[in-house]
Amino acid sequence: MQIPCIKRNAIGAVNACNAALNTHIVSFETTVKAMGEICRDMRCKFKETALGGLAVCMPCC
Repeated sequence: MQIPCIKRNAIGAVNACNAALNTHIVSFETTVKAMGEICRDMRCKFKETALGGLAVCMPCC
């Protein structure tokens, strides 16, 4: 479960950085700060550690 999460988060980070750099409306620093605030507000079970969602619903192989 971690690999898809890592790829999705990396793509999201790249998209956020590209949006910030291409439009010049939001600075890179502001984008990183906002992402950090969202991360701190997010419950642990929904972070990359995969303590919730499909990681706990799927049977062990």
